[in-house]
Amino acid sequence: MSISVGGRSSQSHNRRNKARQTTAKKHGKYAANKVKITRVILNKKAKKPIRFQLSKLGSKSKTKHVFESDISVNDGWLDEHYTTFDEGTQTALLPQLCSTSQTLNNTIPLTFLDLPQEIRDIIYTHTMSDLPTRFPHTNTMKPDSYALYPMTLPSICFTSKAVWTEAVLAYIRRTRFIIVDLYQWVRERDCNSHGKLATFLARFPDKKGFSAVQMLGFRGFRGYYHMAEAIWGVPQPDHLVRQCPGLRSLVLELNWEFVVGVSRQLRKSKAGVGQAFEETLQGRALFEVRSLRHLVILLDDPHLADTHRVLLGPGLTLDDWTRGIYAFLENGFKEHGRSIKIEILSSA
Repeated sequence: MSISVGGRSSQSHNRRNKARQTTAKKHGKYAANKVKITRVILNKKAKKPIRFQLSKLGSKSKTKHVFESDISVNDGWLDEHYTTFDEGTQTALLPQLCSTSQTLNNTIPLTFLDLPQEIRDIIYTHTMSDLPTRFPHTNTMKPDSYALYPMTLPSICFTSKAVWTEAVLAYIRRTRFIIVDLYQWVRERDCNSHGKLATFLARFPDKKGFSAVQMLGFRGFRGYYHMAEAIWGVPQPDHLVRQCPGLRSLVLELNWEFVVGVSRQLRKSKAGVGQAFEETLQGRALFEVRSLRHLVILLDDPHLADTHRVLLGPGLTLDDWTRGIYAFLENGFKEHGRSIKIEILSSA
């Protein structure tokens, strides 16, 4: 392995560089690393770490890539081994570098996985910048245990098994998964898309898959849904919500038929709107998600609900329904010592 030092282009300086290169070649531990150090810059005044510009060599001594790394050295070494080029800036490289600090193998990242986790996560997220931030998950989709779904994950996920785990978790963190099968009058086996998603998340050890979920959405509650638990044994949204301790944003899109179902529950039990909502949707489970910061309830076709005012019950309007739900949620979160952003919106 050869080592060169950048600096002035004078002949005397080049001769000094050549002498240093000859000395450095004698040290086998440098040659074993197959790394060419092309420049080392020291800032003595600021007492900053030494910075290397490195080129990793291939089998034919061709440069594969160039990168930089920091390594600390003691002040005594700086005073003894350097060549001055500009005031306050020193350039040096001698074999003693390895003996006075840590070895190159311990301090210089030579592979992608040697980078800090935070930097790798930034790289993963950058490779996904052109991907949709929402992933609708229907009951007709069959998630693959490795690829989630065809043409979904970026190619970086399939570089290696270690990269796959990290990259997919990064994908989960930046994506809102939307369960869209709840509006269909179907059998139990066809109404379990969030169960399939949970199966995919469960393949990560230590529940890392569930912990990575930060955004969820449930779309299209129909009138049957408040009876789904009793009739088909289909898990309600709280079944998945409770398993995601890192959930920060939740969107519930309610169809007008769901509103009618709650209204029927009101007439049957003479309960308040909030209590009926809690009994119908297990709404109290939301209060247990400590990480939740934003809750959106989106009413689908509210004007259609107004045309079915008779189904809402005597004296109960859609505005009454929304105010009752908002009060139930706001008071519930306050009782748990929390304050989150609650929005009840119309899709019309």
